[in-house]
Amino acid sequence: MGKATITGGRIVLDEIEGDAVLCARLRTLKPGQGIELRIDSVAGRWERDVADGVDIMRLPPGATAWGSGQRVEIRLVPANELATFGLRQLLWDTPESRIR
Repeated sequence: MGKATITGGRIVLDEIEGDAVLCARLRTLKPGQGIELRIDSVAGRWERDVADGVDIMRLPPGATAWGSGQRVEIRLVPANELATFGLRQLLWDTPESRIR
């Protein structure tokens, strides 16, 4: 898990500390590609971009959980976290589990 500072609705890749693997993974993305990240306790799709010649991850549209200058924890969201709800819904939505 790395740490970064939110600046103007974005995270500058050069400023991510404590997780070289995460930083390398984010750098492999092309501008415009997105990835699921957990920032503090909020998971969302962040998009890689370049602004003023600086590599950044842009804040998802509508996300206002963080103020500029706020220090946050950042990590990749594992695929099993993303699939959990869909799998649970699939398992629970059976004729036997429906209320009659």
